[in-house]
Amino acid sequence: MLAQKFYKKDDVPGILKITLELDPDYELNFVDNLEDMMLFRAFLQEQEIHKTLDYIRRNYQNKFTQHELDGALIEYYIRELKRHGDALINDVCCATTTAIYKNIKTYIPNGVEYCLRNDETIKTIEVE
Repeated sequence: MLAQKFYKKDDVPGILKITLELDPDYELNFVDNLEDMMLFRAFLQEQEIHKTLDYIRRNYQNKFTQHELDGALIEYYIRELKRHGDALINDVCCATTTAIYKNIKTYIPNGVEYCLRNDETIKTIEVE
């Protein structure tokens, strides 16, 4: 893991400041790109992939703390885009929910998560 490269047992916890260079042409943006959202939705409704979707649903599930089904579906979508020569995806941007409230679990997004698929998008890393 990236964080483990910067952590030693006796270290005082710090904050990693990471500078990214993202290219929207190579990004799936499920936060504010309506076209990406619509294309993904249309993909999931294609009849010819239903057997694969059934397999994915049987093997992955979403939990409050980990949305592994969503991740598997997005990964399958990216592989199909690549297989058809339609796109190279360097990162995925999604709204995320983190349990920050006492006594309540809500799925209302309270953050944005980037899944970096190409470490060349990382330009600098600093520990503060």
